[in-house]
Order: sequence, then C-alpha cells, then structure tokens
Amino acid sequence: MIDQKQQEEARARVEKLLSTLSYTATVTVETDSAENKEQENITINIEVDEPGYLIGRHGATLAALQHVIKLLLQDIFPEESSLNVDVNGYRQAHDERVRALAREAAAEALADNQTVTLRPMNGYERRLVHLELENNQQVKTESQGEGLNRQVIIIPVKE
Repeated sequence: MIDQKQQEEARARVEKLLSTLSYTATVTVETDSAENKEQENITINIEVDEPGYLIGRHGATLAALQHVIKLLLQDIFPEESSLNVDVNGYRQAHDERVRALAREAAAEALADNQTVTLRPMNGYERRLVHLELENNQQVKTESQGEGLNRQVIIIPVKE
C-alpha cells in the first residue's frame, strides 16, 4: 500500500525535475489498487501551461518523461506497482480513444463476420486493446507482426 509520505516524496521529486527543466507545474499523485490487489496503480498527473513540449509528437516525449520519472521514483514505490505519467489529461484521453477504437473494430468484425486488423501500435496501446476486449466472448484478439509494424487483429468467434 502506498502511503501519504511516499506520495508526497514522489510529488516533490517530480516538481523538482520539472523545475530543473524550467517548467512550472502542478503535480498530483493518485493511487488505486488493481483488480488483482497485488499491484497498485500510481498515476502522476502533471498540469502545465504549455503541455505540447512535454507530450511531444504522438506522445513520444511523454513516454520518455515517464521512463525518466520511473527511474527517479524507483526507490519510493514497490517494484510490482504500475506507474503512469499524464500531462494535462493527454494520456487519459488517448487511452479512451484507443479503447473506443477497439470497441468499434470489434463491432465491425461482428457485423461483417470478418477479421479486422488495426493500425500498428506500440505495446502499451496493444495491451489496452486486449484488455478492453478480453471480456467480450464474441471476439478474440491477437497481436501479429514485428517491431514497429506489430498490430492487433480482432477475430469474430464462430459459434
């Protein structure tokens, strides 16, 4: 369980990092237990006036920032915890777009009774698709391809 002292230490470290990078930011730390109760989800929310520089093209800078923050905070949080960084709600909105894409593609696969192949995605996005559709008994998901061309296919389940 992540306590208030750990959250405060994490917030202070991230604020210091951003200050070093000449950003004035409001940082909040949120925690919640995952479904399996063995892993705690930690979200570092960063609010800045000009988020584009911290997000980067297609979230690339945000992904790098998350990696740096994970290294910065690795001694505070348990190894099995999941840490995500969000800037001005970008990641939350992006994740919901990916989940919506997964639902729409599943509906299309069922309506046409055809396999639907999604655009190439990074591992994080592919995982979101798999998780979004894991409880849908009418379709199954698989990843195919290599490297940057790896994509999810959604297959209607034959009854």
